[in-house]
Amino acid sequence: AKLTIRNSTIKAEGYVIGTNAGTPGQSVDVTIENSVIEGDSDNVGTAFFLTIPGTINMTNVSINGYLQGVVLRGGGITANLTNCTITNDMTSSSSLEWNYFLSGHSSFKQWITGNSVPLSCLTIGNDATAPGGYNTTAPSTVTLTNCTFESVGKDDSGHEYMTVYIEGANSTANVTLNYDSATAASIDSTGYGLVYGANVVINGVAMADNGSDCNNIKASEH
Repeated sequence: AKLTIRNSTIKAEGYVIGTNAGTPGQSVDVTIENSVIEGDSDNVGTAFFLTIPGTINMTNVSINGYLQGVVLRGGGITANLTNCTITNDMTSSSSLEWNYFLSGHSSFKQWITGNSVPLSCLTIGNDATAPGGYNTTAPSTVTLTNCTFESVGKDDSGHEYMTVYIEGANSTANVTLNYDSATAASIDSTGYGLVYGANVVINGVAMADNGSDCNNIKASEH
């Protein structure tokens, strides 16, 4: 499948652009340029939600989500984001949302189904204990160039939401994240910053996991 969006503004409640991992063997190529993708809350708002292998190229795109701006879930994903702005605007204090999506610091590792995953502007990868259906046999690589992030709001315990969260399901379906200095400065300036779990490479360095999947680092130092 192939999707191309140029010079457009798309707004929707819940998911704006998404895939379904329920049918094995799918893949998709997505190109988005000079556009705005905005997901309203509706209690499940994720602006861009990819759950199958694919190649994603975004240039000059504003991606505004509620729970997450962008989720790239599973293996076999190559994504290049250039001059993009990614926001999650989780400002509601609905008990249902806090309990279901388990966003607090003690539960960074929670990966359930769909977008019931760590809340952040950008969430990448998967967890070894997550339900099946997502690719766990191929690595993913995400490259961010001159990207800007804004993580809005706090949970009921006063914790900020993560800016970027990455984790690989296993050593085969690991996640590589590359970013430049401008992107790093933005990640460090908003929310809880960059957090990673197991099976992760950041700017060419294999990261050591402390076992909690809650490793918070300054992006500008890596």
